[in-house]
Amino acid sequence: MLKRKKINIKPFTLIEILISISILSMVSFIVGIKIEKCISKYRFERNYSKILRKFLFIKDISISNQCDLEIELKQKKRNLLITIGIDSDTGLFPNKKREKEKFSNLYFKFIGKKKIENFVKLFFSSTGNFYPKGKIILYNEKKKLFKEIDLNEIFLKEFK
Repeated sequence: MLKRKKINIKPFTLIEILISISILSMVSFIVGIKIEKCISKYRFERNYSKILRKFLFIKDISISNQCDLEIELKQKKRNLLITIGIDSDTGLFPNKKREKEKFSNLYFKFIGKKKIENFVKLFFSSTGNFYPKGKIILYNEKKKLFKEIDLNEIFLKEFK
């Protein structure tokens, strides 16, 4: 008869288990930080592109409908509130004169003749002109992200 060899399998010790759990937790912590940075950068880029599309929308609507429009940028604590509207009684949007949208964790600065940080109202005419002229800088203080919207570049591009 054949004799079987006994194989001794040692179970993991408590120290080995604790070390492996601590290594896994450190790796997951580092990965979590990187993912959070990527998510916040993505949100910032998405908000920037939404705001840029709003400005292009205003330009197209004011020229095609031959109406004067206004856009307000208001800083309320950590949120940027953008209101697009029309002053006449015709109404630009279905059943309302104004459209509002809030962007979280976003700040702005308007740099024109004066530097404005809390509130700015921009007017766009049907002829393609706008007032006041300048740049809008969007930023996120915590993540140190910023982008610039040059209004001159957007609105005067097709008229040159």
